[in-house]
Amino acid sequence: MEIHQLRYFCAIAKHGTFTRAAEAEHVAQPSLSQQILKLEDELGGKLFYRLPRAAKLTLLGESFLPRALTILQEICDTKAEARRLVDLKRCQAEQEVAASVLSDDLHCAEGNNELARAGFYLNLRKSA
Repeated sequence: MEIHQLRYFCAIAKHGTFTRAAEAEHVAQPSLSQQILKLEDELGGKLFYRLPRAAKLTLLGESFLPRALTILQEICDTKAEARRLVDLKRCQAEQEVAASVLSDDLHCAEGNNELARAGFYLNLRKSA
């Protein structure tokens, strides 16, 4: 079972036709149909009644839809959590670098005092 198959299945359920679902998912309708056939094969039954101008969920489709929606929501939540963790790690790394630079500046300032006694002046400025 592939994530894009679940997305396509949910899109057909939402839009009511394979054509509109394909447009919403930015794929060719034959590709979307192929993926649904593969999903149906894997699940062992038809997910849709294919009518001339509509696609209606079968009993299997109705049963599968809440699970597919939950899986897709979990994937979305997992990606968002991962991005938050990456951002947190990036922020921590930036804080560590800033602390290291500050520490280096303090050592430099101590050396600056020695330079000042020798008649040299060094002006350190932090960029924002």
